[in-house]
Amino acid sequence: MGKLIKHPIMLKFRKLTAYKEGLIFSLLNRSYEGLLREIPALAEKWQQDWKQYDKEIIQFPKTIGASGFVTIYNKIIIGFGSYDFSQRQNTPENVGANGELLIDRFKK
Repeated sequence: MGKLIKHPIMLKFRKLTAYKEGLIFSLLNRSYEGLLREIPALAEKWQQDWKQYDKEIIQFPKTIGASGFVTIYNKIIIGFGSYDFSQRQNTPENVGANGELLIDRFKK
């Protein structure tokens, strides 16, 4: 049996606004591609909503842009999370994530 080589796992989080428009839309599309194929009637509406959200992150950096993070695993962007400031004391530390989206190959 071979020797196990341990590699450090580097999980990092960065602001949504640290990235160009299009990243969140791409992550959503990639994560939901199977469901979009299964229910094509939803695809157009969902993709419109995702594009709008992606755009608003850049348009409103102090509100929508400040309410989430990009998840990075060993220098690879694997997903993002968002939270709702209106739910608690208006600080990321006190607000639980509304959702965390991970690209399928990283969900294990």
